[in-house]
Amino acid sequence: MISIKDSTIEEVLGAHEEKRLYEVVNESKSIFDVEAIFNKRIKEGKTAYVLLISKNEHIKSPTNIVGIMTPWDIPEIVKNK
Repeated sequence: MISIKDSTIEEVLGAHEEKRLYEVVNESKSIFDVEAIFNKRIKEGKTAYVLLISKNEHIKSPTNIVGIMTPWDIPEIVKNK
């Protein structure tokens, strides 16, 4: 059995680095930049891609994550603008 009790988020995510189905972005990134990231990843066949939104683009603890976005969030965000 593997325990992640003392593991950092970065260590857990790093274990799946070869799949690279996530990206950490700064919370100040524009919605247009986010849309471009998702478009690029979808063209690569990565439809389950997730953006982890952080204040400083590095995740050392759960409190560093201020949000999570998926490609399916974009239409709703654009619609509400």
